[in-house]
Amino acid sequence: MLTSAKRVLLAGCLLLAGAAVLLFMLENPQRIHLVFLGSASAELPVAALMMISFILGLLTCLLFSLWVLGRWRMRVAQLRRELSVAGRQSEP
Repeated sequence: MLTSAKRVLLAGCLLLAGAAVLLFMLENPQRIHLVFLGSASAELPVAALMMISFILGLLTCLLFSLWVLGRWRMRVAQLRRELSVAGRQSEP
């Protein structure tokens, strides 16, 4: 599937992203409380809270994308059924 050059490029990008995340976490060791709707979280590092919010955002986008994909697949199946019925009706 992937050529060796693409694999090396992908591995390099992943390594660079991992290094950036590690550097960000090392540069931001401050601990803060997060208050949302009156409830406070435990004291966590800024980087940990940002990573948690990033992962929750990714999961939310994934679930929404799967929902949209499911709707598209149902619509395609419906159109295929309609097309097969119309094809059978047009045959002499």
